Amino acid sequence: MDFPALIAQKDEVIREYRDQHYASLLDDANETGQPPIEVVPRAGAIRDTRGVIKMVLDRPTGRVVGVSMLGVNAGEVIHEAAMALRFGATTDDFIDLIHVYPTMAEALKLVAISFTKDVNRLSCCAS
Repeated sequence: MDFPALIAQKDEVIREYRDQHYASLLDDANETGQPPIEVVPRAGAIRDTRGVIKMVLDRPTGRVVGVSMLGVNAGEVIHEAAMALRFGATTDDFIDLIHVYPTMAEALKLVAISFTKDVNRLSCCAS
């Protein structure tokens, strides 16, 4: 079993993979979404758009196998990602979940949307 990892510093770094070995084997069968943090409304509201969020998707199954984030409140965001990965969530599961607005956890929804849409072109609350 893998555990969420947090490097506590001014800009928090988190990482959660369902299975490190499994994720590493997906070289040709995975897809990565990585929109800029500035698309997250909360980041703009607190005027701190430094950072990145990344989601790794197993293309054949549509399951999310990894999430990494660098930025404000990253240590708080990882809990949703860890629970989702534990239960085999897909990008649709992240998209369909109603997130409190504005929070940094919305980054998970936006990175999931980024696999099918340009999140830079969305209005603040679109999906």
